[in-house]
Amino acid sequence: MLAISPSNAMGDKRMLGLCVSFMICMFFSFFLFLLQDTRGLFFIFKKRLDWLHMAAIVFAILFFFFFCNM
Repeated sequence: MLAISPSNAMGDKRMLGLCVSFMICMFFSFFLFLLQDTRGLFFIFKKRLDWLHMAAIVFAILFFFFFCNM
């Protein structure tokens, strides 16, 4: 399913590692933000979802679909 040519394999692996590390950082920042509030997810989505964590959620979803389609 994943065909990588020998000339481009190193760049693809580097890009894949960058995407994975970025996605892990986004998930960790989002989960740390969730752990700060004891009342859970609905309170956060109603009151305090700031732009940074909204961007983190969007990027995490985009990278999830990107890896599912590869």
